[in-house]
Amino acid sequence: MKRLILVALVVLCGIGGIAFNTHRAAATITNFISFQGKLTNTDGTNVTDGNYSIRFRIYNDPSADAANTCSANSCKWEETQATVAVSAGLFQVNLGTGTTLPGSVDFNTNALYLGVKIGSDAEMTPRVRLTAAPQAFNSDMLDGLDSSNFVQLSGGNVNIGAGTVTSGAINGVAIGSTIQPSAAGALTVKSNGANALGLDTGGGAAINIGGTNATSVVVGNATSNPNISFSGSGTFGTNAGSVSLNGNTTVTGTKTLTVSGGLTTLGAGLTFSGAAAQTITGPGTGGLTVTVASGPLSLSTTTLGTLSVTSAGALSLTGGAASSWDIGANTLSLQTTNNGAITTGTGTLTQGGNVTFSGTTARTLTGPGTGGLTVTVASGPLSLSTTTSGTLSLTSAGALNMTGAAASTWDIGNNTLSLQTTNNGAITTGTGLLTQGGNLTFSGTTARTITGPATGGLTINVTGGPLTLSTTTSGILTIQGSSGGVVITSGANITLGAVDGTATQLVLDSRNISGETSAPAVTGVNGGEYYNSANNKFRCFENSVWKNCTSGTGDTFSTVGGPATTAATKAAAGTILIAPLYISGQTTVNELRVSVITTVLGAAGDVGIYNAAGTLVLNAGSSSVTTAVGLKTLAPVQTGVARILEPGQYYAAVTWNATTGSVSSAALPVAGMIKRVGTIVGGGLVLPASLTLSSITAAVNMPAITINN
Repeated sequence: MKRLILVALVVLCGIGGIAFNTHRAAATITNFISFQGKLTNTDGTNVTDGNYSIRFRIYNDPSADAANTCSANSCKWEETQATVAVSAGLFQVNLGTGTTLPGSVDFNTNALYLGVKIGSDAEMTPRVRLTAAPQAFNSDMLDGLDSSNFVQLSGGNVNIGAGTVTSGAINGVAIGSTIQPSAAGALTVKSNGANALGLDTGGGAAINIGGTNATSVVVGNATSNPNISFSGSGTFGTNAGSVSLNGNTTVTGTKTLTVSGGLTTLGAGLTFSGAAAQTITGPGTGGLTVTVASGPLSLSTTTLGTLSVTSAGALSLTGGAASSWDIGANTLSLQTTNNGAITTGTGTLTQGGNVTFSGTTARTLTGPGTGGLTVTVASGPLSLSTTTSGTLSLTSAGALNMTGAAASTWDIGNNTLSLQTTNNGAITTGTGLLTQGGNLTFSGTTARTITGPATGGLTINVTGGPLTLSTTTSGILTIQGSSGGVVITSGANITLGAVDGTATQLVLDSRNISGETSAPAVTGVNGGEYYNSANNKFRCFENSVWKNCTSGTGDTFSTVGGPATTAATKAAAGTILIAPLYISGQTTVNELRVSVITTVLGAAGDVGIYNAAGTLVLNAGSSSVTTAVGLKTLAPVQTGVARILEPGQYYAAVTWNATTGSVSSAALPVAGMIKRVGTIVGGGLVLPASLTLSSITAAVNMPAITINN
């Protein structure tokens, strides 16, 4: 057990240097506490010279703790110096070299105690109270000034008194000709209570909001949308930036709202009041865009006057969704002074009155580059007309879609209707009817398509005279329907080709997958026909069944082609007797036939058909082959289309769960004469779901198994 004798003078001076000196504080201080002491044995003699491990702790309580961990009691700081040199009992250390001071120690309190522990000994008692050096009392003053002479916080606010801040920084905000936070962050200036916040200059100068770095000026927010009023006789405008007005915007008198190069976004209404005409004017080039991010855009007049939207360049009316431009029963005048295009973007132009294009030059309704142009009539007829005998042109950069709410009629009399898409888009008539007394002409060098709706099919109807579909060159004329199909009907004959020296061919669709049941399955319609290139057969759907058009369907098939008088036996209960079976035509299997001869079977079994991959496709079921001698006529457990076998190679198999008994078979001269006639393991009461056909052991007895009667 060791004892600690403090070298009092050194300790007091050391403690006095914790955080104070007698003059102005240095820019940084050494965060160490110098501590000296002397270690003796219990008999008062000095401990042996050498290095000792000493643990130091600072507590806020002089009483010893029951727990030994620093985090579990009044301990606020600790460190262990593993190699403290001791000579003649004396040692000196700097506290804070292992664990940084002050850490969680509050040196602004007078109740701090040092605990010392040597090696494995218990911590020495009593703990040493930390005190200050005499000159450290000067820390209550700063350069001899009391705290009342400094700026103080009162309830979180800085009180300056009657003084004035002319420079420097407050809470990270630099003070001078420019007020700016020193670190990244927002700066908010607001008045106290429900009072106005005024910004003004000392003379006739401008108030600039948004200098060279501002990307946008936002007035209001999602919950507070103040109204913006422009008074006087000036002009409100933006030169290049973006202005977002989330509240109501009112322009009174004869003032002008000008957007020179930027974008003005309105979250609420834009109102023009007064008796004089008001104008929204776009730039001379580039066009004017009126955009609604969500909800409707309403352009209205309070009387029955004309609403004019004028642009020196292109006029674009767009909405964030499929907006409606509704002018009721009035006239909407859309004008471009330089013959620019008028576009509606992705929205819908709806009117109860007339849309009038004036002037002597051609006018065009143009749809977007993608998505097509839609002209829709909610009720009543849609009249597209020219005042003279000229051509009426509807042009779309994408698809041109002409639809009516009911079965509308597009009647062009004996004139020519020119339907054009500049990017070879489709021209569709929706659910309406296209009627013309003249010609319907498709121009250009690329293919043109008449497309009907996705459901219901496409109908081309001739009320009198022939219907002629032709190409002006040797190209291919294609009539193609969607999932609704193509229907060509006539009150008389439908003639393909003519009586001449050529042979015009009717080429049917071709399928390159055997049969009709494999994916994608073919759904038959009585009278349907196609060519199956996998089977090299024309296939016809007759009486709700697919058949070879020229040879009919298969009926009866057997593994043997002659007498089956030999008795085939088994050497093991799990043996399967198997033989190849070729199906030449599609067959619906209703019966599986096998005969037990000579000796009754020792146990029941199963009979079935495997495909060329060794998968069981049909079988009569477990124990379906009974033990008695005689012919077994058994129905497959599979039903419906699962009983249909497509043409191809199959294998018939029979098994029973015993070695006694035999079935009818044909004897081969030698085993292996017919490939895969033989036996394979895996049977018993029921046939397995699959077999490895290459594992068949050749045999001379070929079991007689027959399909159908």
